[in-house]
Amino acid sequence: MAVFGKGNHGIVTPNMTAGIRGTGTFTLVKDSKTYFCTCYGHTEVGAHSKTKNLKATHHNMIWITKDKIYNTTEMQNHNDDELRSLEAMVGRVVPFDK
Repeated sequence: MAVFGKGNHGIVTPNMTAGIRGTGTFTLVKDSKTYFCTCYGHTEVGAHSKTKNLKATHHNMIWITKDKIYNTTEMQNHNDDELRSLEAMVGRVVPFDK
């Protein structure tokens, strides 16, 4: 889990690359799959020669497998209180609490 300020940032896993711009994210790599949540803000995920733009005000989640990207509604291993704590550490408030 990470929160990012303005500017261009990125996350790389064995099967995807995510471009991040001022957002909160959670990433989990498990059994050759990547779970990626744009908790709020905007990300651009690249996998399998495709790009998927994710925008969220409150969690937009996907799984990336060896051959596809698919949406999910099940949040994995993170919660809003953890995001609040991380943002508080850098003097900010999560957008969904404003």
